[in-house]
Formats: sequence, structure tokens, C-alpha cells
Amino acid sequence: MSNPTCSATFCTDIESAQLTQSHGASCSIAIINCKTFTGDIGDELTLAFGYDGTNTDKFVGYVKEIQRNVPDNSYSVTAYDKMVRAMDFALVASDPDAPFSRQNISLENLIRDVLLEAGLGSFDFETTFFTVATLAPVEIDLQMAYDYVKSLADLMAWSVWCDSSGTVIFRNRKPFVMDGSTGEIGDTPDSSVATIGTADIVNISRTITEKNLRNRVVVRGEGVHAEASAVSPYLPGGFYKTAVLGAPQLIDDQSIADDCAAINLNAFNHLTEIVDCTVIGTASLTARTVIHLEETILGLDNDYYIFSNVINFTKQGFINQLNLRRIL
Repeated sequence: MSNPTCSATFCTDIESAQLTQSHGASCSIAIINCKTFTGDIGDELTLAFGYDGTNTDKFVGYVKEIQRNVPDNSYSVTAYDKMVRAMDFALVASDPDAPFSRQNISLENLIRDVLLEAGLGSFDFETTFFTVATLAPVEIDLQMAYDYVKSLADLMAWSVWCDSSGTVIFRNRKPFVMDGSTGEIGDTPDSSVATIGTADIVNISRTITEKNLRNRVVVRGEGVHAEASAVSPYLPGGFYKTAVLGAPQLIDDQSIADDCAAINLNAFNHLTEIVDCTVIGTASLTARTVIHLEETILGLDNDYYIFSNVINFTKQGFINQLNLRRIL
């Protein structure tokens, strides 16, 4: 029988560990309970899971909190992935008359420049072909770096996150299985990285919801605005759930505003199928990837996007708690 194993920098005799990854979160969070910890606040920590000592690196980040426990003489260590640098970093100019400023710049380069200010330096970005602040400079002051970058990614319904190696990823990553049918930049068909069957599942539930549905999108830019809408068969007749994207200084071109409205409408005008399940621990499963799920009682046999993945490890074993999504 395979023996579940876990390893982490500075930690020995790990009693338990939890890693939380989510498409909807700013960064991944690791919590490790161990008998000995030799690191310090701010140290870079790597966490890995597996079986029989063959572990897969799942996380790299910075130690944010160390708790010493008595009488069991143990440590509880909390670390956040490297995107926490952007979460903690504020763009605040020393001279209010000379703030961080860019003009006529691609969206991805603006995101990169902001994250460079926060000390992040490893990037894997797709090209957006969106140019912003074409007529006048955009000035950024008194803003948290991550919040600003997230608002930029939202304009295109793209995603920005740190992977398990600490590289910042920016691409057309929707929170559902993508099939390449939209014609949008970066819309690449997903392929399954694993198959989960009934024998692997501890428990499971299925929900259909219109909670995230938006059938009207309004974009407000610098002297331009755009709107896209569609009748939804899942809402009362004539009723519109509206999403508003504000981009003062940034979007000053009507075609870009139109594209933002259309892209976001296409991304969110649909029902969502959500499957919550707990499965026997599989170290290779990662949020923001796609798996194939086969479950006989609910009759599921589809590809699903891993919206969130919580790995819980103890010496007795580990499990993955998955939140899976698919559009209908």
C-alpha cells in the first residue's frame, strides 16, 4: 500500500498540511503543522505532496505567520504564494506630482510593469493586442498593485495568477472548460489532464446555478462607453443582470470598449454547473486545469474545470476537495 508523504522547506515531522488553490483567489495559501520549524517570517517556502517520498512541488511562496503551540510543542506555519508581493505592495508616489505613469502601452506590458514594481520578475504572458492609454498617460497612485492588475485582467475576462513555481501567468483562462469556439485571442481548447472515476470519489454533489450569469455588460472608459446584452432564457422576461467595467484613463478607443463588452458578455451569459467532490489524494491535480469526471449515480461523464483545489494531508493519507465547473 502506498504511503502518503509531504515535504516542506524548514519543516520536519509534518503532522498535517493544507494547500488551498482557487481561480477566484488572489493567491494560494499553505498551512503546515509540524514538530520542528527552522525558518522565519519572509523566508521562501516550498511545499510538495506525493506517495512513498516521490513528491510533486505544488507551492512556492513566503512565510507570513508562525504559531508555536503548547503543550504539544508544535508549529503551525502559514505561507502565501508569490503573488502576495503584489497584494501587499501599494503604488504610492514619493512625489504626488510624479506618479507611476504609462502611455500607449499594451495591456500585458502595463500589468508586467506594475508587477515589476512589486518585485515580481518571472512572467509567462500571452499577447492581448489591446493597447490602452493611447491618447493620454494613465497615472497610477494610491492603489494596491494586485487590485489594479486584477481590474486590468477583468477588462478582457482574462486571469492573472502565480503558478507552483512562482511564475506569474496572464492569459485567456476562463473559469470553465474552453473549447476554442469563440475566436477570441488565446481561446485554446482545453484537454483533460486526468480522469476521476467513481472509485476515486469519497463524496459528491451537483448544483446548477445562474448566480454568476450576467446578460448585460456596460463598459465606461475615457470619453467612450460600450454596452452588450442578450436575452437570457434563465431570467424573467426583459430582466438583465448587469456587470459594469470602469476603466477611466485606460480605455479611450471605441473599438476596445466594444470588444471588452462583447468578450465579457460571452464569458458570463450562461448557466454554470458546479460539482463539489472529495477524491482520494492525487498530487497532480491543480486548480485552473481540466479533468474528466465519470460518476455513475449522478450520471456525470464530462470534462470539468478545477475552479478550486484544497489538498488536505495527514500521515494517514490525503484528499483533494474539488470545486469543478462547466457551462451549460
